Amino acid sequence: MPARAPPANMHLARLAVTGLVTQPANALVAWNPRLALDLPLLVVLFFHGQEPDPQNFAWTDHRLPDQIGAAAKNVVLIAPTMRMTKPVKGDVICDYLATPDSIVTLLREGVAAVARQLGGTGDAAWIARAVAGAGVHLVPYSNGYRAWAAIVKTLRAPPPPGIALPPVIGHSAFDCLYWSSPLMDGVDCRAPAANARFSANGKALLDRAFVTTHFTEGNETLVRQATYLDVMIAHETALHAHPNLPVRLGPGDIARTVAATDKHLQAVSADSNLSRVVAAAPGFDLSARPSV
Repeated sequence: MPARAPPANMHLARLAVTGLVTQPANALVAWNPRLALDLPLLVVLFFHGQEPDPQNFAWTDHRLPDQIGAAAKNVVLIAPTMRMTKPVKGDVICDYLATPDSIVTLLREGVAAVARQLGGTGDAAWIARAVAGAGVHLVPYSNGYRAWAAIVKTLRAPPPPGIALPPVIGHSAFDCLYWSSPLMDGVDCRAPAANARFSANGKALLDRAFVTTHFTEGNETLVRQATYLDVMIAHETALHAHPNLPVRLGPGDIARTVAATDKHLQAVSADSNLSRVVAAAPGFDLSARPSV
């Protein structure tokens, strides 16, 4: 069978971000085909795990460009290709997310790469305005929970003067709800599940953004952590809990889905749940106009 051709709404980019892989392309960027660069952008940051060749896996197996293209939102996706602690079954290295300045650089470089692909100038002033007015959706997969934890830790601290960080409007965790992930912050895994409660940090995610959790059948995090999460949700009556993805998501919404597969590597592509979450995000609607 011939190799699948890259979708027209993606590009393997070289971003000027210190700490990513050193190969010629160090990120995949994708966009909705009807993207309007002069309208507010929803920026999806996708953090890969231990999948083989994560840069190519992002479009051939996770099908990220297809999912972004199918969501009727003015959305771009940035999927940085991270260094690993070892070639096989290593952990992603997240130093590039340690400062507000490095996060802004990642966002600006990714948005600029998309703009250039669509014929925009990508000048520094426009990039700064576009990123400052954007909303960010964090999407970790598997070992990418380490990057999720790293960026959330950085974003919790007040940014230094002169750094404008756009708000995080949502979090979507695919097979990665480990004990040290942001949503499970402070949960005692040695205590009975009946005692589990959100910590102040965990609850803060939901005060400001929606959270969706996605599991494959039999996955370790579904068997263990999801049992605790169910108790935590039940004790927070102010939350809006959803057993499946609703058509609209906002702060205080938390959804829990299980894909009809036990294959971990299909967690993101199964059921096209990333596309459905992006479509349910508040605002950032497409214009009737074509890309500019």
